[in-house]
Amino acid sequence: MKILGSQQMRVWQGKFGKAYTKRNDLPVGEMEKQAKWMLGKTYKDLFIDLIGTKRLQNVLEIGCNVGKKLEIMSQVTNAKLYGIEPQQVAVETVHGRLPKYNVIQGTVYDLPFKDNFFDLVFTSVVLIHIPPKALKLAMSEIARVSKKYIMGLEYWEKKSTSTVYHGNKELLWKTDFPRQYLRYNPELKLVKEMIVPYRKAAFGKERLTLNCFLLEKSGK
Repeated sequence: MKILGSQQMRVWQGKFGKAYTKRNDLPVGEMEKQAKWMLGKTYKDLFIDLIGTKRLQNVLEIGCNVGKKLEIMSQVTNAKLYGIEPQQVAVETVHGRLPKYNVIQGTVYDLPFKDNFFDLVFTSVVLIHIPPKALKLAMSEIARVSKKYIMGLEYWEKKSTSTVYHGNKELLWKTDFPRQYLRYNPELKLVKEMIVPYRKAAFGKERLTLNCFLLEKSGK
């Protein structure tokens, strides 16, 4: 039986995923400098804009790779930080560098956590790599383990649009992710959204826009 998203997951767990990790394994300061040039804001700025001074006990990042965004999140909140990442090499790297973070190997399709466990669950340019047919399962799992908030920084497009990614088809889709969350999880409400365009020179002919959003789980 074909499992949703399995084809893409094999790619990210293999050589392509390892190359991605190596290519993007930059010091946090350099990564933030790039973000400032491309977006006009650092990731720390965007995190603060979205979650402000909300009191969080624990936070989970989906697709944390080698933990760069977790490092940035640690500058914003004193919450206990967790991560889940499908690529073994990336997980081993986090364990070696940042043992204080609770990072395990796994996938968004089957999160090994109890219902309503985390105050905040977030993704950063991760949902874009989930095929549209598997998005409902991924978003439902994220909503299941979130007790209060879901945050996302994802490429925006009004309708689901496939884009060639480093020469590969079926690896990147842009869409309106917060409305997809609301479509699949009626217990959520959108409390904040920012549409942030990338600088025109950042990706050549590819015009990208980052959708930064915060959703809240009703009744929590």
